[in-house]
Amino acid sequence: MAVESVQWCRILRVYGPFDGGGDDRPSKSQGKLLILPKQADDQPVLFPEILGEKRATESIVLALRIPEGLAYFAGHFDEISVVPGVVQIQWAVHYARQYLGIARIFSQMEVIKFKELLLPGQYLDLSLCYYEAHCKLQYSYRSETTEYSSGRIYFYDRQI
Repeated sequence: MAVESVQWCRILRVYGPFDGGGDDRPSKSQGKLLILPKQADDQPVLFPEILGEKRATESIVLALRIPEGLAYFAGHFDEISVVPGVVQIQWAVHYARQYLGIARIFSQMEVIKFKELLLPGQYLDLSLCYYEAHCKLQYSYRSETTEYSSGRIYFYDRQI
């Protein structure tokens, strides 16, 4: 969980500076305090709900539901709650490490495309395929009718 906390803090810094005076709660650049949604155990909701999985040798498809109380919605857009693109990439890497056992160091990304908005309550699949010979992860978020985002993430040849 310590690694996830560090990544969470990095994501929050995109939204704006932290309050001074020892208060480490995130705020917008206008100084408005962000109220982060919490789970029943008082932890922020950082990941989608996993409803199912289909495994293959070097790939997995996860059936997901985007929670209405996702912490990343706070402060992203005032008009509409949208899963930020950087969070979609973080989830792809997180689940690739968890389910496909990738233990290599991030190198670069290419052909990252955000085609449609990921919104609260949506059901979709995250497809992850790792090509070990090329140290390449290919991911896509899609439903039966829509591709939301996709891309390729490369890792260095050495392990973490």
